[in-house]
Amino acid sequence: MEAAERFAQGVENRVIAHDLLLSVRSVQRRRKAWSQDGPRALASKGPASLPS
Repeated sequence: MEAAERFAQGVENRVIAHDLLLSVRSVQRRRKAWSQDGPRALASKGPASLPS
């Protein structure tokens, strides 16, 4: 949710990536989702895969 606040403030992707220890590409994907569906698009959906 911190990313959503920064998107709203207009912070650049590379700055967000550096501060949140993410790749720039990951921030780009999150910004796109946020711009299309708002902050709820960034809510955690749980683990990417179930443990074996």
